[in-house]
Amino acid sequence: MEQIVAFDWTDTHIRVAVGQLKRNKAVVWECFVVDLPEPVEQDSRADHPTLIRRVGEAVAAALKQKGIARAEAFVALSRRLVEIQPLELPPAPADELPDLVRFQAPREFTTWQDGSVVDFLPNEGKKDQGTTVLAASASGSTLTAIRSACESAQLRPRKADLRASAMAALTRVSLPMSDVPLAIVYHCGDEYEISVVRDGQLVFLRNLPAPAAEAEVPVAWLVGEIRRTLAAARNQVGIPRVEQILLCDEETLRGSAQGIEESLEIETLAWDPWDTLQGSGRLEAPRPEKPGQFASVLGLLLGSSDTGTAGFNFLQPRRREEKLSTQQKMRVPVLAAVAILLVVALFFMRNVRNLDSQISDLETTLSEINSDLDRFGRTRKEEEMITEWLAQDVTWLDELARLSSTFAPERDVWMSKLTLSSSSRSEVPEMLLDGRAQDVANIEALEERLADGGRRHVRRGSQHEVTDKEFPQYPTSFEETLLLEPSRSREDYSAVLKADLASFSKEAEDPKQEASDPAPSEEPDVAPSSENSKTPPQTSVE
Repeated sequence: MEQIVAFDWTDTHIRVAVGQLKRNKAVVWECFVVDLPEPVEQDSRADHPTLIRRVGEAVAAALKQKGIARAEAFVALSRRLVEIQPLELPPAPADELPDLVRFQAPREFTTWQDGSVVDFLPNEGKKDQGTTVLAASASGSTLTAIRSACESAQLRPRKADLRASAMAALTRVSLPMSDVPLAIVYHCGDEYEISVVRDGQLVFLRNLPAPAAEAEVPVAWLVGEIRRTLAAARNQVGIPRVEQILLCDEETLRGSAQGIEESLEIETLAWDPWDTLQGSGRLEAPRPEKPGQFASVLGLLLGSSDTGTAGFNFLQPRRREEKLSTQQKMRVPVLAAVAILLVVALFFMRNVRNLDSQISDLETTLSEINSDLDRFGRTRKEEEMITEWLAQDVTWLDELARLSSTFAPERDVWMSKLTLSSSSRSEVPEMLLDGRAQDVANIEALEERLADGGRRHVRRGSQHEVTDKEFPQYPTSFEETLLLEPSRSREDYSAVLKADLASFSKEAEDPKQEASDPAPSEEPDVAPSSENSKTPPQTSVE
């Protein structure tokens, strides 16, 4: 968290408080006094710019010795450095007050010059006559000297407030009845400051040169000055009766409290900020030797976290808040909507890219699957063709031998032509027989013998009488078709082929494993020979 260094000075010494802002609560953890070297005559006053620069150098040396660097600076200014004027302005909205004050300041401030800065505090008094503010002006040379002093101390200037305004802010933090009008009498160096405070905010201020050095301040003189201050505050800013007077705990004021209270008939107390802030968690610094001297720097630090109190800040004076035009007001929601749309678009684009990547991967996988399916389809088609070919295969030598054993006696029937066919156009292999017989009875007897117990089917062809001088004993011509059923069905061949393929695949996957003896399978009655497997589509034997 950022460190804060608050300092206030007279012509002889500097009061410094160091703290931090923790969770919107300021905590003071060190307070000390830095003595200034004996000033030369030309800068003996606390408002001289040369002395202000020397203050910065002295603060820098003290902070360096304590190892404090790169902090923000809060500066308390003496009343002699600032001109204060209560201004009466025409009724106006609060956001227009900064412009009205800056417009009126050159006419009201006698020390006004180019480079001067004006800030103000609103005042609730005398509302019937318009708006009243407490305005204060600081010269440009004073502010330049303050910035130079902060730069010498390696501090970043953030706030420059009146000493009395900082003490007013401290009353809101430390006093339980800070809402009643108060008067604060503060002795600082060679001057007295008498301020009137309401609700923790400064409403009126007078500074007085201190009388001749004495052991105790004359009570009658102090009573008279307080009375004149209260009367001026009542007349100029409409402050009601002051209920309490606080004397900052200084040695020169301790004996004056009772005399002031008896003379003015107003409760008068010696105010020690350390007594009222002990146990609040805001003070971690040990009690200094003269605690009343640190009221202003404590107010700068502790009042900075109190949002209800607004003091002066000549480094950052109040400015009129820029009102957004209708176009500018519309620009904010439009930009927000555009930003939301961009986020949504980026989200969808990212999802689309992910989906495109998934689609590409799935297309690659599908292509591989289709390639495998094509390869398996060709294999399946080849397997079906082999199975179909095996189902139609016939061992023709065996069939011829069987035909010879069942044919008719030589004298009954004579075969002139034998055609063997295993064409793919035929459902089953065929034997086409052309010949001659002595009569029709011989042909019928031949058909019964050729049927061979139902395994072969005879399809009768044409029969007609012929006249042949060379073979007159065979007058009847015939054509018979013998349909041969294979010894094994197509399903049987397919099962045998699949079993052989499975066994081959298992041996290919594990060539080192000894192949087990294949299970016995049913073989065809007559295994097709290599010569018969290459039988042409149609074979004729004459």
